[in-house]
Amino acid sequence: MQAKLTDQKLALTYPCEWAYVLIGTSEADLRSAIATIVARKRHTVTLSHLSEKGNYLSLKVFVVVHSDEERTSIYHAFHNHPATKLVL
Repeated sequence: MQAKLTDQKLALTYPCEWAYVLIGTSEADLRSAIATIVARKRHTVTLSHLSEKGNYLSLKVFVVVHSDEERTSIYHAFHNHPATKLVL
């Protein structure tokens, strides 16, 4: 991914691979959300972190995006999904 900050806006060269980190309480529910939202897009998912008490976990999702609009649309879809507590 090639990116640089220009006038406080990130300039990306598309298509590129973008990483989202999803935080939630259920791995199965997060994986279901991912499958629903990016099912037809090339993507990979890895377990990123599990909280010490096991109450929260994060999954890192790498998705090939083709525009700013697509990148932000996916972000909002993850953000609005009930399984997701936080998206980074």
